[in-house]
Amino acid sequence: MPSGGWFESHHRSSGAVAGRVLRRPRRRHRAASLPSYCSAASLGPRCRSWRSQHPKPSAPTSGRNGKASVIRSATMRCPACGSENIEGVDHCEECGTALAGLEVEDSVIERHICQTAVSELHPPSPLCIGPDATVAQAIELMVQHHVGSLLVTQDGRLVGILSERDILYKVDPPDGLDRPVQEIMTPRPEAVTADDPIAVALQQMDIGGYRHLPVVNDQGAPIGIVSVRDVQRYLCEQVGKLKLV
Repeated sequence: MPSGGWFESHHRSSGAVAGRVLRRPRRRHRAASLPSYCSAASLGPRCRSWRSQHPKPSAPTSGRNGKASVIRSATMRCPACGSENIEGVDHCEECGTALAGLEVEDSVIERHICQTAVSELHPPSPLCIGPDATVAQAIELMVQHHVGSLLVTQDGRLVGILSERDILYKVDPPDGLDRPVQEIMTPRPEAVTADDPIAVALQQMDIGGYRHLPVVNDQGAPIGIVSVRDVQRYLCEQVGKLKLV
């Protein structure tokens, strides 16, 4: 079996074009790892609070003038001397006061992702496919556009999402390439709107183990798609603009 990526365009002698799975990973990979402050346990209360207080979130407050909110590590403030200490230390580095059991202050990056809308990630327009299309057609579209997922739509509405992992684990070529997409897609996927905070998207990814999340409008029509890598890239870009305080 040829080496290389997971998919390649394969032209058979009959002239039919069908992307084929080159190899299966030895184990299933979860979504790219994220810091602890991006976990559902950490962001859940904030997301619920935000949704209850902001049915329609205000415009993002960072990144417009080149000076976004400051990103730094989570800290604990010493109750005795007021010095900030790195999360997890047992004693204050300045005065030696015991810090075990103190709550960690909200990191600036946590506040940042709770206040910044998904639209600031500039999610690309999604590639869509119909539920009756074949797996072979879906693979060909993925290979052609170098993407790892497709949104499945019917009558303009989002009905599912198809990822390369769905194909790798649910399709046995060559016979499986003729199966309709709706048989292996993830139906009714979680989605966010462009106005939702990045924290909401991260929470959904962490809970479901997703790597991609559709972005929909108020009518449920897909207008974009975000990935864990998009979030990581955005945060890395912000770090380069910021000064620590």
